[in-house]
Amino acid sequence: MTKSELMLYAHSEARKMVIAKRISYKEAMVFGMRRAHNKNETERFVVAQLAKPEMPKFMWLRGM
Repeated sequence: MTKSELMLYAHSEARKMVIAKRISYKEAMVFGMRRAHNKNETERFVVAQLAKPEMPKFMWLRGM
């Protein structure tokens, strides 16, 4: 995600929280930014894990 996409996602999450939980926009934006960052990191981690080749299940088959 680009920085602008992260901000748009955080803003939408913050708006949802303001409506649902009746908290201030400032507090909601903190949580929205955290959610956006965590979502981005999770997506990047999943892509990196799927790009790795399949490993043997047993240590002695790995050559160690």
